Amino acid sequence: MSESLARDTLSKHLRPHDDDVVWTGFQQVLESMYLEFTVAGVFILGYMIVQFMKPLHTKATKVSPFIKLIKTLRAEYPLGHHARVLDIWRKQIVPGGWQECCPLDVLRMVMHCVLEQCGGDLEQVREVAQYVNSFPDPYRAMPIDPDEPPPRRKKVPLDGDESKSMILTRLLQVTLTKSSYPVDQVFKVLKGVLDVKPEEETYEALLSGYVAAQDAGKIDEVLAILRDQFQVVAPKSYTIIATGFLKQQSFELAFRYLREMCEVGCHLSNTLVAELFKASSAPTSTGRTKSTCAMDLVVGAHPEKAYAVANANSSA
Repeated sequence: MSESLARDTLSKHLRPHDDDVVWTGFQQVLESMYLEFTVAGVFILGYMIVQFMKPLHTKATKVSPFIKLIKTLRAEYPLGHHARVLDIWRKQIVPGGWQECCPLDVLRMVMHCVLEQCGGDLEQVREVAQYVNSFPDPYRAMPIDPDEPPPRRKKVPLDGDESKSMILTRLLQVTLTKSSYPVDQVFKVLKGVLDVKPEEETYEALLSGYVAAQDAGKIDEVLAILRDQFQVVAPKSYTIIATGFLKQQSFELAFRYLREMCEVGCHLSNTLVAELFKASSAPTSTGRTKSTCAMDLVVGAHPEKAYAVANANSSA
């Protein structure tokens, strides 16, 4: 009897409890789904981090009131609301005491609107120059719109004077492309406020205007300034002159500057050779074909290019 009781007691102790069975089963489940639980944990952790960082990101990308005005100008200008653009610029930006300066594209818009609305009174462009001149370094005062990619520039101004020279050039380019006003008159007004040394591109803009007016005297003045300031006239300046005269069929003036270009050691660019070829499709008022005139120009100015133009003409 006692032996039977002892055996029953021992069997009860050796039999696994229900709790032990449950724990063992749980461990087996964890071991078999370890990868799934790990992936789920990483996902939950990432979600929590994103939710935590969202308020900081929203605060960092908050659009400033100045950028909102810039966005308004960029929206109004393509619609042709030039008077509205000037109204916002004159009433909310210029007297607003902003530390930021309008970006270059907006300054070009404002310049175009002023030229469009001035009614021939070019003194009104002075207000654009005065606005730019109110910043010690306008380029570095231009904000970056978080919704617009920052512009890529080959040359970044080193100081305030270079910034103003660059902006002066851009305003002259607007005058050339968006109006019919004499570029030298606009330059005189702008230069009277922006008392800085013009850059090489500024003189190239002036040359474009003088070529359009066929003013050889002023072209020679600009070339003399370039020689004095930069020691040599860049091939691009000669290309602007020659290409412009070729487009206007002013072959004598084109030939004159092509010869001068070659005398100083400049080679004809592919752009200029292409323009010579374009000038070879219709007769001139003298009865000679443009092709003959173009060949004369190339042979007289740069003989080694004649073969290429001759081949192009013969294959056309």
